[in-house]
Amino acid sequence: MKLGLLLLFCLVPTAFSQVLPDAGVQINNDTQEVKTNEEAPLVPVDKPQGEQSKYKRRVIDILAIPHERETYVGATYDYSSSTTKRSGSDDLRRKNHELNIGLERGFTENISGQIQWGYLLSDTTYAGSTNLGNSTGISDPYLGINYRALDISRDRFDLNINPYFSPTLQDATSSTGSKDGNGSRGYSYAGVKTGLGRRDGPTSWAFSVDLFKAFDGEYQDVETGDKTKTSSFQGIDFYYDYMKYLSQAFALKGQLGLAVVEGVEYKFSDGTSSHTNSKTILYGSVKAFYETRPNIFLTSEIGLSGATDAGSSNSYDSNGEAISTNTSRFTFSLGVLAQF
Repeated sequence: MKLGLLLLFCLVPTAFSQVLPDAGVQINNDTQEVKTNEEAPLVPVDKPQGEQSKYKRRVIDILAIPHERETYVGATYDYSSSTTKRSGSDDLRRKNHELNIGLERGFTENISGQIQWGYLLSDTTYAGSTNLGNSTGISDPYLGINYRALDISRDRFDLNINPYFSPTLQDATSSTGSKDGNGSRGYSYAGVKTGLGRRDGPTSWAFSVDLFKAFDGEYQDVETGDKTKTSSFQGIDFYYDYMKYLSQAFALKGQLGLAVVEGVEYKFSDGTSSHTNSKTILYGSVKAFYETRPNIFLTSEIGLSGATDAGSSNSYDSNGEAISTNTSRFTFSLGVLAQF
């Protein structure tokens, strides 16, 4: 077995980071901005001399997939800080720290399997220092299949099709000011992401579409045990990536995205309910790759996103609130690639 060390930093701010309901905070007739388990794209390394594949893939391809019998294991740290503003309400501020362990295995030259699991620590407060508590604990896993339908070595473009599923495996609890909740969302989601791109000398580009659906869920107050049910919802995410290799060892990648996500309904134990309207999200990020030696990479990335919501209403009082959320993110990864 041959091992190669890889330092990797990755940030893909998708619609999930803004809209999926979270057991980390009690939701009471307000919209909450959410941190979720985003998958960390796993980057393959070319096979050693004598075992070269007919597919000419680079270690930091814009649409990455491992070669057959390659296994990538990566640890990813993700930090995000967000502020949600509501008309007539205090600002909601959240900080999230999440550590994820991911694995991607190349079953064939064009099919790989993915799994990721993480640990979440979040802190949420209102402006004026009202503490809503923390969410800590193991987060829900991510499972996926990556299929390379087209490859630039034989076709005009690269085309990846990536169906995925994230099941909830534990009862979710929401935090209070005195007790922590856990890291579970309390519901499952699934989707399929399709990316079309082209590698052309020192530049690469890719356009991707991500269709996803979150299913009905439930979480409970960690102190009272009161349960809140969340409705299913769906959305679509479009994003464009452009990468420029400035030298053999250094590359920059930019990303712009737009997501539209359906509203969520919350049903509380006392019989009341609340829902958020559909949300539009704009985001962008810049990522730098530096190869310190063959197959060892140091990367860093920052990203910003902004979301707007038309308002919210509930069963006993109708109102309209202007709601907006701004989020900044940073991600860093360390990985090891094995061939066997």
